[in-house]
Amino acid sequence: MKELLIFINEESEIHAVLKGGIVHYEFVRIHPFLDGNGRVGRALSMLVLYKLGYDIRQFFSLEEHFDRDPDRYYEALQSVEKNNGDLTSWLSYFTECLAAELSKIKDRIEKISIDSNLKKKLGGPVMLSERQLKIIEYIQANGYVENKAYETLFPMVSEDTVLREVQDLVKKGILKKQGVTKGVKYIMSKD
Repeated sequence: MKELLIFINEESEIHAVLKGGIVHYEFVRIHPFLDGNGRVGRALSMLVLYKLGYDIRQFFSLEEHFDRDPDRYYEALQSVEKNNGDLTSWLSYFTECLAAELSKIKDRIEKISIDSNLKKKLGGPVMLSERQLKIIEYIQANGYVENKAYETLFPMVSEDTVLREVQDLVKKGILKKQGVTKGVKYIMSKD
């Protein structure tokens, strides 16, 4: 573990994605805990990516990607031992998963930024949360969003939390409020 921590913290010529994949594999191989090694290994790889410039915040989770096909995930991890310590198959799988998730993010952002008014309004990179992206997509599909849609959009999230996301979009000038009290709707701002 001490060597792994040194590897994580030292500067190296290894690309961030490969370093993240190596850290993930090594943590799982070391297996320091009775339970949760996979989860911690995945979180550690995301931390490495974040520290090395992949500021992906809450846009995706490799955990979810791996969970969609756990057999392939475990097969890729086990390929290292089967290939006498050669990480090539594992790193190919890891980078393929990361590329797929980053591609999804890119597609969503491009879909949202097609709206030229939104593009002009933002004028540069603006961090939007996963919920905010979903709210914008909903408005683009339906013309507006109102409070009663929040439960459908975010079933496990409180209305207050969603309202904070909406209010942040209003503050950024992306959304505009129409109406009052129970009749409030939020639409894309045309300004």
